[in-house]
Parts: sequence; C-alpha cells; structure tokens
Amino acid sequence: MDDFSNRHLRISVVDAIGPAFNHMAKVLFKPFSFIKWVKFGLVAFMVTLGAGGGSGFNFNPSLFRDAKTFPKIDSYITNVTQWIESHLMLIIILGIVALLVITIIWTILIYFCSRFSFVYLDGVIKNDLQIKQAYKESRTNGWSYFLWNIIFVPTALLIILLLIGVPATFIVIAGITEGFSLTIILLLVLLGLVLIALIILLAVISVFTIDFVVPIMYLRKIRVLDAWKILLALIKPNKLQFFLYILMRIGLILAAATLLIIPCCLLGCCFFIPAIALVVGLGYLAFQYPLIWILVVSCALIAWFIGSWLHQTIISPITVFFRIYPLVFLEGFGVEFLSINQPR
Repeated sequence: MDDFSNRHLRISVVDAIGPAFNHMAKVLFKPFSFIKWVKFGLVAFMVTLGAGGGSGFNFNPSLFRDAKTFPKIDSYITNVTQWIESHLMLIIILGIVALLVITIIWTILIYFCSRFSFVYLDGVIKNDLQIKQAYKESRTNGWSYFLWNIIFVPTALLIILLLIGVPATFIVIAGITEGFSLTIILLLVLLGLVLIALIILLAVISVFTIDFVVPIMYLRKIRVLDAWKILLALIKPNKLQFFLYILMRIGLILAAATLLIIPCCLLGCCFFIPAIALVVGLGYLAFQYPLIWILVVSCALIAWFIGSWLHQTIISPITVFFRIYPLVFLEGFGVEFLSINQPR
C-alpha cells in the first residue's frame, strides 16, 4: 500500500470549484453540441438507473365515485377479489417467480450501471464520450465495481435490519403489550439516533466510493478494494480536508438543487404531467378493457425512460460538474492523481 503519511493537500475544497467549473464549461459549452449533451444524458441515465425528477399529477377522485361515470368498477373489483381467493397458491408461486425475475433484472442493471460509471468518467476526463470503446475498456474495473455494489447494498440493509429493525420490533411489541414506559421510549430514541448515524456512515461510504474510489480505479487500473486502501491512506493524515469536502459537497448540492427548480418544473409541465395524464387515462379505460393494462405498462415504461433521459440531459452541467469536482480535489494529493489537468 502506498505511503501517504506525509502527503498533504495542495488544493482546498474551495479552490477546486473554479477548475471544476471551467472544465465543465469546456466539456459542454466550448463548443456547444446538442448531440454531446444527449450522449452525456444517456450515459448519466445508465449510471443512475434513470433516477430523475418527476412531477405529481392531481386528478378528481369523484370520477371513481360516480357509478354512471364508471359503471363496471364494482363488479371488476369483485371479480378480481374472487379470482385472488381461488388462485392464492398460484399467486404465491408467481410472486416468488416475480421476485427472482426482479432480482435478476436488478443484478443486470447494476452490472451495466457499474460499467457505465467508468464510461461517463472517461468521457468527462477526455472531453470525448466514446461509449463503445470506453465500455470495452471498463471490463475489469466495471466487474470489480459491480461486485462491490451487489455486496455493499444488501450488506448495508442487513446491518440496518439486524442492528435496528430486529431490536426495534421487540421493543415496540413490548411497548404494545406492557405499555410504553419511559425506558422503552428512550430505547426507541436511542435506536433512532443509531439509525441516523448508520445512514450517515453508509452515505459517506457511498459518496467516497463514487467520488474517489471509482476515479482511483480508473486512473490506476486497479480493483475496488485496492482503491479503497489508497483512499484510506489519503484520508488518514487529511481527515479535516475530507470532512470539509463532505460539507462543501452538501452545500454545492443545495445550491444545485436551487438552480434546478425552474428547469425541472418546466420539464414536469411539458412532459411528465401530460405523460402521467396519458397513463392515468389509459388506466381508467383498463378497468373496462383489461388488455389495455399492457398498453398502460408499456406507456409508463416509455415515459419513464424518455423523461429520465431528458432530465439527465437537462441537468448535464450539474452532473458533469459533480463528476469533475472530486477529480480536481484528488489531484491535490500528487501527480499520480492527475486526470483533467496537465502535471503542475
């Protein structure tokens, strides 16, 4: 493992903002290319599983109370309830199969997202998003990062379940049966505090993995655990700087969220609200014509994909900046971490 005990940061969390912003502007605006934005939006969608903003849709529930407006809903619900009762074992089997299918799909998506994390990083660093070539080159790193992701998330959930969920369940049961005494309430409060601490710790691990471990893997062509060893060696003599990084990142996220209010509202009004209205309308008809449910699901998936892609394309300046910012911060630890800049 590398010795970074005497290595101190030569660029602060504040100083890193300027170079990161300048490189973001170079990538997306000098010159401006709509195709480039669309490509970055598509890869960002793959990295984040299309997790983007959306808009709610309000409809009038009185439509479902008027028998004249919706004459078949009562009989439809009755038929569905009777069918469920008479086919309970089949439903259980189908539920198990569905769970397995969802697990397989989730695993496949995590794999592609892990690979595309390096594709996106490669495009940001080189200012040239060559998806096919970068995807091919990310095979080793992507596989290692994939294994980390499929192990870290279930492990984190299991830890929370064992340390918080199980004790909380027994305490609540004791409170229901014997009454919620001051001791039980204090224990629940304590578990709540432990839960908050765990969530913060897991969030920090997740952020450091994305912001630092992945770039170190990319730059040194190493696996995830080796990259974590390097990062921990960097953190040990520079705890304050990394703590300030977390605080600055939170502040930058809040600032970015403020800037995104208007474009996200416009996207919601122009796309998500009409799309949700279409899906709800088709769902309304599906109570009378069950086969329309296939069209409902298809339209919902298409709307989710297009909307998430559009969202990631619109916020490309934000996502590119937050990919570059930790790179600039990391460069301060030495020339072996240089990525977007030439050696100083």
